[in-house]
Amino acid sequence: MRGAARRHERINASIPLAIEGGATGETLNVSPGGIYFVTDAEFRTKGPLRLTLEFESAAGKLYLECVGEIVRVEKGDGKLRVAARITDSRLERRSGKLKQGAHA
Repeated sequence: MRGAARRHERINASIPLAIEGGATGETLNVSPGGIYFVTDAEFRTKGPLRLTLEFESAAGKLYLECVGEIVRVEKGDGKLRVAARITDSRLERRSGKLKQGAHA
């Protein structure tokens, strides 16, 4: 989407996330329609993606489970930066720690 007008405002935020398959990462920015995050895990340059973000709230932890498509993968500083379009998501409250990937 470089050079194109974005449909949603992006918010710079550092939020822990779990990627389906056991990898973890941290967001760099997020919007209702997309996510940009950093991880140590290896990624395909395109394809489906499932992940879960963990938020702290006054009522306890909240989990945003997301399904999306990888748009771009950039390598640098020994890490990967992954941009993805979010195609589906749901917010839930549950007990326990962060699950490894969305809709688990």
